[in-house]
Amino acid sequence: MSIFPVLLGVQYVGIAALMIEILYVMKQKTSKLQTLMMLVLIATCINFVGYLFEMQATDKNTALMAIKFIYFGKPYIALSIFLFAMEFYKVRLPRWLVNVLCGIHISVTILVLTCEKHTLYYSSIDYTYEGMFPHLVFGHSIIYKIYNYGFIMGYLLIIVLVGVKNYKYTRTHIEKTRIILMSSISGVSVAGFLLFCSGAARGYDTTVPAYIISATLLMILMFRYDLLDVLLLAKDDIVDEFDAGIVVLDERNRVIYMNKKAGDILAALQEEKAEAEISRLDRLCEQNERLHIEDRIYELRRKKITRNDNFYGNIYIIGDITESYNYTINLEKQKAIAEHANQAKSDFLARMSHEIRTPINSVLGMNEMILRDSTEPVVKRYAMNIKTSANSLLGIINDILDSSKIESGKMEILPVEYDLDSLLNDVVSMIYAKAKDKELRFEVNVNEKLPNKLYGDDVRIRQVLVNLLTNAVKYTHEGSVMLSVDGKSIGDSLLLFCEVKDTGIGIKEEDLPRIFQTFERVDEKRNRNIEGTGLGMNIVQSLLELMGTELKAESVYGSGTTFYFELSQKIISEEPIGNFRETVEKLGEEYQYKSLFKAPQAKILVVDDNEINRMVFTCMLLDTQIQVTEAESGIKALKLVEKERFDMIFLDYMMPELDGVETLHKMRNMEHNLSKAAPVIILTANAVTGAKEQYLAEGFDDYLSKPIIPEKLEQMIKDRLPKEYVVED
Repeated sequence: MSIFPVLLGVQYVGIAALMIEILYVMKQKTSKLQTLMMLVLIATCINFVGYLFEMQATDKNTALMAIKFIYFGKPYIALSIFLFAMEFYKVRLPRWLVNVLCGIHISVTILVLTCEKHTLYYSSIDYTYEGMFPHLVFGHSIIYKIYNYGFIMGYLLIIVLVGVKNYKYTRTHIEKTRIILMSSISGVSVAGFLLFCSGAARGYDTTVPAYIISATLLMILMFRYDLLDVLLLAKDDIVDEFDAGIVVLDERNRVIYMNKKAGDILAALQEEKAEAEISRLDRLCEQNERLHIEDRIYELRRKKITRNDNFYGNIYIIGDITESYNYTINLEKQKAIAEHANQAKSDFLARMSHEIRTPINSVLGMNEMILRDSTEPVVKRYAMNIKTSANSLLGIINDILDSSKIESGKMEILPVEYDLDSLLNDVVSMIYAKAKDKELRFEVNVNEKLPNKLYGDDVRIRQVLVNLLTNAVKYTHEGSVMLSVDGKSIGDSLLLFCEVKDTGIGIKEEDLPRIFQTFERVDEKRNRNIEGTGLGMNIVQSLLELMGTELKAESVYGSGTTFYFELSQKIISEEPIGNFRETVEKLGEEYQYKSLFKAPQAKILVVDDNEINRMVFTCMLLDTQIQVTEAESGIKALKLVEKERFDMIFLDYMMPELDGVETLHKMRNMEHNLSKAAPVIILTANAVTGAKEQYLAEGFDDYLSKPIIPEKLEQMIKDRLPKEYVVED
């Protein structure tokens, strides 16, 4: 039986298969691999069609025409397979080399097309009827041998060698399968060429079925392993570029994918130790520990691959966190240093607050006694000057402490119900004397229809207004200082408008932004004789920002400055503030002290190691007729509460042997303490951030800072004494 029809059938099947592959590849997204694959398939298809014609030729000329047609495709099969393989293996060939190779193959095509006119490629051309079918018999020139045995075999050999190298370093079995198939394509082509050269096929070109097998293997690569899926190829490239290592395991804990970074980090996964390495990764993930390899530190994350409640494997993400880890450690060290420095600053401020406030308390306290008891106008004028200067010094200390609170982020806005007239009265009272001393007109304009009872942080509003007015008086040498308060109701809130205007020295336009900076004083040469820390305006702006608004300023250099702000306050009662001018007019009256109440039955214990402080405390309460008992130490206080019952106890904090906190704790735990029910107030010169909260947390009932303000002391006692003890004046 003749084999010729079978061989013809192979040709037709091969052409059909190639056409299907060409159509499939044409539908893929354009890429370099797709273009090269098209070249392989088209060149192979041309070769198949031409050889079909040669097999059916009945004379030499027809057969030679078929050979010439074949060489429009045959020289480019090996070249395009070679270029395809290099692209697949990501081997970058120089453009000039690709151009040279293309030129060589084009030259071979030209030599075949003109083969009757020379012997450069075929040394002889004969036609024979022997073998499986009539066919041409060629003599091979040196160029033919160099081209076929050198270039073609060289291409195929390079593909195999590059494949072996990539197989050695590949990371997954899918990639290994791709490499095996790619290498098989070259191997089949080599086998077909060697079989043809041996003459065993009796004139039949065995490279043709070899190419059809190669085309079939390419089809498997395309369909089964998504060889031309641009998205998958792009994913591989992108994932390989990740800084993190990615390892994918199937449900049997076998590595099915690993990007380049993971291969560099975990070389053991590519060796016999893969199982042990995976176990180590599992253990580290379960214990939430980091992976340490030499001097590098990696963070591990494991994610299960599931779909429709079915488990398919795990993904491990391995991120190099060495730099960030070292940075974090260094940052924590710097943070610890900064916190230590901040604590040292706080400790220093606490110490300075205590050391400075304690003598100021004595000065202001004794001066208060002079103001109360003296009847001589000159002495009272001197005492008022002392009070003003001491309060100025106290204001500087408060500015420094407030700045520290703001810097540390511990300054809080604490809204409460308050009376607007009371707030303004306090502000005006504090500024009136200063303005009078400088012979300045102090004008206060308050809208009589403003609601009086509001909800907000009156302490901070008072501080803002006092700062603005103090500055206005300080920088105004003649003329006036004016406080204007107005507002408009919006629903249940009042948009409060406050303005401080002076006829002082003014501020240059370019200096306006600088006045809000810490420790900044503008026009220093001109203002060198004016006292201040340069903190006031920065504190004002910071406080207003905490309350949701900002300070605005307008100034004409040499003519005066206006500061103003708007602040939303909740209205508690619509009752109007009324005529505030009368309150201002009363401030001109001579200083007269009058106690808030009398309580002759009340007994108070004051504990302080400083004799002058005890004297000041006792003298401040003389007019209240309260019975004050003094103790110079915590130990003495503990003995006294065993013998006598007190209605209130004031404990100084910084005392030798037992400080105020230790005394309180011992006092609370005593069995025979007759004053267990008495409220205990901490008496301290420590007014730094968080001091009050710290003392209340220790168990004190209230907090009173030094220097002691007489009115505040009396009000605190009045609020805490039993009602039956208090007799209103």
